[in-house]
Amino acid sequence: MNQKEMKRLFLQGAGIDNETDGVAVGCLQPFQAMAGIDKVLEVHTAEIDTLLHFAREGSQQYQELLQVRGFTFAEYQHLFQVGITEQSYKDFIIFRCLDLTMEKERKRLIYHLSRDSDEDYLSLLFQSCHAYRMLSFFFTHVDNSTYKSRFPYTHSWKDRFREIEINGANVF
Repeated sequence: MNQKEMKRLFLQGAGIDNETDGVAVGCLQPFQAMAGIDKVLEVHTAEIDTLLHFAREGSQQYQELLQVRGFTFAEYQHLFQVGITEQSYKDFIIFRCLDLTMEKERKRLIYHLSRDSDEDYLSLLFQSCHAYRMLSFFFTHVDNSTYKSRFPYTHSWKDRFREIEINGANVF
């Protein structure tokens, strides 16, 4: 997927009209654009899964594809499911992407993570695999828990005038 397509999917998924004619109000934070990130990752992981289907499991090509695949938020939540045994790890792609083979490794990994935390999900995504390369198109990793968006958020004049119509003259 090229950068233009990633940007289009990201903005579409986040529900952002990327008009340049408007008022610049700052940059997006990752937690404000999770739907956009998830949209890009859904398409990206599906593309990589197609390639994985044709690669021989265990080959160098297969391992390299797993490293760049990343994982969706739904896949991230599989880490926290009770009842998944070590024998069934192979049925969940996230365990292969993170190279988890033992329950002890999984427990150590999720000890400080929360199942429903966007921040924990993004942190693990940035740290693991090479999904960082793809996500760095959208966000700059500042430190362990801080990300800065590469996309300025513009509040369109059309939306601003709609607010004036709805709320009256007291919106400024």
